[in-house]
Amino acid sequence: MRNACFALCLQLCACIDMPKVNDTITPMLEKTNYPKLVPLTPLITNSVPAGIDSKKTTKNLEARILALKTRARALKNR
Repeated sequence: MRNACFALCLQLCACIDMPKVNDTITPMLEKTNYPKLVPLTPLITNSVPAGIDSKKTTKNLEARILALKTRARALKNR
């Protein structure tokens, strides 16, 4: 059944009229000042490393756990 569906899709795709892409760029687009392309290597090496500080994250999570446990104890003792 899958093969039949796949074959039907391929046949339907074969029946479409493909638009002509020749000469689709107008003279105005050719004269447009596009930004210059730059290599990524210098951008990547000069960037600030984005990462997660595991020690800081662990410390924050432990503090949140302690606060939640304290709150739970307070609610339990009501």
